[in-house]
Amino acid sequence: MASCLFLLICLSAFASAYSGTYPVVALSSEPSSILESLPASFENSYSPLHYIANDDDICSHNAVIIVEHPGVHASDLRSLAPSSSLARRFTDSFTRNYPYVPTDSYLDSASHLTPMASQCGFRTITFTPGAKVTFDLDYKHLVYLKMPLLSSSGGARRKLMNHHGEILSIELDNLASIFPDHIVIYTGIPSSSEITKRQESISHSPSRMAVAQGGILKRYQLLTPGLISALLIVLFILLPVVLFGTSALASIKSPLKGDYAKGYNAREKKVQ
Repeated sequence: MASCLFLLICLSAFASAYSGTYPVVALSSEPSSILESLPASFENSYSPLHYIANDDDICSHNAVIIVEHPGVHASDLRSLAPSSSLARRFTDSFTRNYPYVPTDSYLDSASHLTPMASQCGFRTITFTPGAKVTFDLDYKHLVYLKMPLLSSSGGARRKLMNHHGEILSIELDNLASIFPDHIVIYTGIPSSSEITKRQESISHSPSRMAVAQGGILKRYQLLTPGLISALLIVLFILLPVVLFGTSALASIKSPLKGDYAKGYNAREKKVQ
């Protein structure tokens, strides 16, 4: 029981180690060389949008759909019901998932889309779910779909995420019917406070990005307040309780002893 509780506390504490990241999911309507050429992970200031926007094959698609979902984290994507349409999309074979893209990369992501749209002759359209939009099918499009903010916590947050997933699936189905050959980039949006903090950190520490590429111990803050609290609980509460219980059990002695009473003679007892 104590070990299970310790494991749960540690897992909850490690969740904050990825607070400086946001998820990105790239998917296409058919096999795409763009997705196949993406790196396995992102450990620098470049986001998946940087690689996609600079790929020569991006202009071959009829539409590039950017879904921006503020407040979403990788854990929210994992909380989607497996039977939901959005969960099936995100596990499709033509999909690349990047759950922990550094917040730093978001600062430079949008700057690559405008030149790409101009080079490919894309028309840029921005709308929110439920809005009526008219597309000119004589042109290719760069579509920005702005999802509502994902807030709240616990069960209410999971319920809201599944609701957003249903709305997004409907919009993607409508866009797929208009643009059969398309590529979708679903991305979370870091909060403005996180972006501001990262900008200040970069401006005050020019060598930060060089240091950040040294692995998980340099990339993430593992000794978070939550983890420190968990360690204190284990060391000063759970561990003493376990040791006290073990000591108490070990001190229990059987009342049956092999010693005979004083003055007892086995030979005399036998003769009687």
